[in-house]
Amino acid sequence: MISAEEKRFVRSWQDQRNGGWASYFIMYSLIGTLVVSLFTFVVMFFFMQIYISVPILVIVPICSYIFSCILAIYYWKKNEKRLKAIIKREVAEGHQMDAANN
Repeated sequence: MISAEEKRFVRSWQDQRNGGWASYFIMYSLIGTLVVSLFTFVVMFFFMQIYISVPILVIVPICSYIFSCILAIYYWKKNEKRLKAIIKREVAEGHQMDAANN
């Protein structure tokens, strides 16, 4: 039996999949780059007291973009795997119910 949380996940992930992999990747890699870069700059400037120079202004966003791309790919694959597992489980339960009814 599919839970309410799984139903919400399936609906939201299917909507996300309809938008396509490219739009998902672009959106999450760019948003992730912005968030990770800002977080890194705040930590470096306020907590570590590092002066933010030109090389750091270039290196941090590049590393943040690479990190965000890796995360976007990872979560796409993770969500695909979760969706397939839910569908596979529901199909198997359907076959079991059909076998029990016959």
